[in-house]
Amino acid sequence: MVKTIGQEFYCSNASSQSFQPFPMLETLQFEQMSKWEEWLPFEGKGSNFPFPCLKRLCLFKCPMLGGNLPNRLPSLKEVRILECNQLEAKSCDLQWNTSIEEMSVRKGGEGWLSSLNLSYRRLSIEKRDSLQCLPRMILSANCLRYLTLTDIKSLVSLPTDGLPTSLHSLRITGCEKLELVCDERWHKYTSLEYLTLWNCDSLMSFPLDCFPALRNLWIYDCTNLEAITNKGGGASPNLLNGFTVHKCKKLRSLPEEMDLPALQSLYLSELPELASLSPRWLPSSLQDLGVDGGILSLSCMSKQELVCQFQRLTSLPHLGLSGLGDEDVINTLLREPSLPTSLTSVCLSNFYGLKWLEGKGLQHLTSLKELYISECGRLESLPEDQLPSSLEFLWINRCPLLQKRYENEKGEHFSKIAHIPAIKINRQVII
Repeated sequence: MVKTIGQEFYCSNASSQSFQPFPMLETLQFEQMSKWEEWLPFEGKGSNFPFPCLKRLCLFKCPMLGGNLPNRLPSLKEVRILECNQLEAKSCDLQWNTSIEEMSVRKGGEGWLSSLNLSYRRLSIEKRDSLQCLPRMILSANCLRYLTLTDIKSLVSLPTDGLPTSLHSLRITGCEKLELVCDERWHKYTSLEYLTLWNCDSLMSFPLDCFPALRNLWIYDCTNLEAITNKGGGASPNLLNGFTVHKCKKLRSLPEEMDLPALQSLYLSELPELASLSPRWLPSSLQDLGVDGGILSLSCMSKQELVCQFQRLTSLPHLGLSGLGDEDVINTLLREPSLPTSLTSVCLSNFYGLKWLEGKGLQHLTSLKELYISECGRLESLPEDQLPSSLEFLWINRCPLLQKRYENEKGEHFSKIAHIPAIKINRQVII
């Protein structure tokens, strides 16, 4: 087992003044060296130093390694540290490239990270159970564009002085105790365009209007999130392009009075307490729409109101509807020509009680090329005589009655859909 890496690593010609170890090496990785404790510096003569062209340094699962990393790495662009709990460094000893593009520290090494006086474009900190506050160097990293915080169970708050205003993308995942206090500080993040919140169980409300430049927001599995509001004191997120909320079981409301002129992608799924959706969330700019049927419940709007909401989407090409037991919505939309003729793909899933599809709501879709039907266990047949002639691909997935009806290429029922160029049932391509 290797405990020390010393002069033999750099070659036996170290005594020569002209010798420079690894002059062209760009990537160096050490992995699973469980007994490695020391990395001794090069002791060659002259002004030459090792690794002058090194761009990527990776240390994976070296739990006993202390300090003494190579101190002159002027070309370094990327550093990845995994499970190096003993790693320490004195920033004054390191003459690295001061503008490292990407730094990733996972399961140990945050003490070493805190001691560095470097700037990063990308920084990722993962799986640290003892980290309660972020390293102070993050506050001064005015070049930081991408920050990812993953599975830091003990992190309770972000710095009181805020994060670098240069942030372009912020991703927070599995920080269960982190409380996001969205106040006037967030209004100064005029570069923040992408925000992801995943498994942040302390998050109870989220003021959407606190982020003036936000273009894409993803919120997943935040179990205590009850409301997304527009009460942060800012303006409507006029640049918001994509909005996804999934599996937030307590979410009851979205802001109703909010202009979303740039919204192109809207996905709302597994939100059992969200029973209505303001028409403001269905602007004519939408290109991708995926919602659970319960959100468009007919208990909260009339059939005519539901139809009108979809008829306004005159440019919508992609639509996904998931029933989760609510068949009234899909029956209403397909009973008459209610869906926009701009649709090129439609996905219908999880309509467990649906026994048949109304054909009038599909026949007029002259641009429809792809039809996906998934997990509709009681669906017995398709409107075979009313499928649009433009249809190029039909995928039937986990629909046992449909499978039985159409899987035989020589059967009577298959002949009625055989004009479709491509048909897939579960994972099998039929034609």
